[in-house]
Amino acid sequence: MPTKEPPVFSGNAFDYPAFITAFDSIISENVPLNKDRLFFLNKYTDAKANEVVKGFLAVNSEHAYTEARKLLDQRFGNPIHVAEAYKSRLLNRPQIRDGDSAGLQAFSDFLLRCQEAVKIVGSISELDSNQNLIQVSTKLLSYSGVKWCRHAYETRTKSATNTVTFSDLVRFVKGESELANNPVFSPDALKRERKGHPDYNTRDNRPRGRNKESRVDSCAIGISQEEPSSQLRPQRTVTKCRFCEKNHALGSCQEFKKKKVEDRVEFIKIKGLCFGCLKPGHLSISCQSRLTCEECGKLHPTLLHVSKPAKLPAKRNQTGNKQPKEPNTDESTNASTSVSNYVSDRCVEATTCMVVPVILMHKENTSVKIITYALLDNGSDSTFINSSILTKLQVNGPEITLKLNTMYGQTEIGAKKIEGLVVQHVNQAGVSITLPKAYSRDIIPSKKGQIPTPEKAQKWPHLDRTKG
Repeated sequence: MPTKEPPVFSGNAFDYPAFITAFDSIISENVPLNKDRLFFLNKYTDAKANEVVKGFLAVNSEHAYTEARKLLDQRFGNPIHVAEAYKSRLLNRPQIRDGDSAGLQAFSDFLLRCQEAVKIVGSISELDSNQNLIQVSTKLLSYSGVKWCRHAYETRTKSATNTVTFSDLVRFVKGESELANNPVFSPDALKRERKGHPDYNTRDNRPRGRNKESRVDSCAIGISQEEPSSQLRPQRTVTKCRFCEKNHALGSCQEFKKKKVEDRVEFIKIKGLCFGCLKPGHLSISCQSRLTCEECGKLHPTLLHVSKPAKLPAKRNQTGNKQPKEPNTDESTNASTSVSNYVSDRCVEATTCMVVPVILMHKENTSVKIITYALLDNGSDSTFINSSILTKLQVNGPEITLKLNTMYGQTEIGAKKIEGLVVQHVNQAGVSITLPKAYSRDIIPSKKGQIPTPEKAQKWPHLDRTKG
């Protein structure tokens, strides 16, 4: 029989549950002495994990192995770290295409692996959130996604706790996978049977086009079949310009290029086109085929590029402050979070933002307090904190992969999740507010000139009482 060996673990939290299960089954249960177990633990670890283990090799104690295992669990088996690693892998999986029964089966197997792995470390609840269930279910086939929505609704109404869990989703996808891969009663088998039926290719049973373009294609195919010497060729869809109605794309329209950028933007709004690809049917936030500007190389159509003027000394007003810049398409494409969107966009035509001084601390270490500024962004549903502030507060948190949804699409960034932050009024120490979970950022775009001052408040009668 081949020799059984556990996998080598190098420090990835995603692999830790499988490694520990295999190591205990193959090594720990068959090796009675802790000294020998420590030797094998050193043998089957690598990189960061091995750095933890080899420090105990020189310790001549029966407890060295136990301490090494505890440290491994603490560093790489933290339930939150493991759950976040599996959630990240889940959300990064591609959507399953309709008819891909093998892909559905692979997805089902991975869900089951996720469920068992997080059970081992005791963090299955981390996968039970509604947001996680929604994001994972978007990976399903279109018809399976609809069935899951109905199944989840019925499960919730019948459940005594009125909840749907990750385990419910795993069981549902397993059933869908078994159905899709059944050689007799699967949808694919039914489709193959229909294609083999002699009446399938008759005119009445042919798939009917849902729109004008589909009907034109069907007609063209019929004409080519009547010519015995010609072969059946796919017909190329002709794009019609939405500005001049000629046969070319909007981005190539010379008449449209003669318009001012402001007029082009207004036309795109009226026609309901995407600002990323100039096509209808979706918004730029979900655009998957953004055009690249030929002028600056950024992700926006060349038609919407605004040329920057020659560099001149910045004009200053009587108070010495720089005059506000004009709105600029390039600046808006640089926004990476909802916080920076508001910093760059709101302050284009205003001299201040909603910035207030606060006292910041952590609920587990209230002796360490700092005074800093908070930017109030009512367009964001998340809280962000500068990494340098966390260092001053002596606070740390688990590293995660964060997905940011902004008006320009979805971006993945590395961040730390921080819980337990508390803010206080600088003049009312007794009033405290516990913040929701926050995420670290190395840079949060802002300028000191955007902080409101008494002098600026005096210019507005309705703000006069706030100037003190």
